[in-house]
Amino acid sequence: MKNTPGLLVLTGPESSGKTTMARALGEVLSAPVVPEYARTYLQEIQRPYRHDDIGHIARGQRAWIEVYASQAVDWLVVDTDWTVLHIWEQLRFGPSRYFWPEGYGPPLLPEAYLLCMPDIPWAPDPLRENPDDRWVLLGYYERLLQQVPVPVIRLSGDHEGRMQTIRAFLDAR
Repeated sequence: MKNTPGLLVLTGPESSGKTTMARALGEVLSAPVVPEYARTYLQEIQRPYRHDDIGHIARGQRAWIEVYASQAVDWLVVDTDWTVLHIWEQLRFGPSRYFWPEGYGPPLLPEAYLLCMPDIPWAPDPLRENPDDRWVLLGYYERLLQQVPVPVIRLSGDHEGRMQTIRAFLDAR
């Protein structure tokens, strides 16, 4: 990456609006949006996932971030990163095999983490597993993000309210 674009990373429990917000933010900023690699990977393997798959997903997500960053000018919007993988791994498989974020590659510190609250209706999806404990999962994200030296912007409410929160953060920079 030559001139590194500003990274904005969407994170949070499943079905909390990450992908919708990432796409909308990409449009507003005229920025590339890095999709969630795990979706593509899990649909392609055609079997239940295993612990080893987390490492493959991490490397794939990081590679996609680097490819999209090479196309970005001012901003790059990322629909999930190592934070999602870290929590997913620990909850599903127990102690981590990976050193997050170091095991994910050289640290890519975003301008902000945009933490999506699960205050919108859960939407069924074949890859989603936690319809009833999204608020519990949010606690894991909040504790993890306290350890990361970047701002955490909490996105709640309807789509327009979430976009206003993002705009306020960007305008204050």
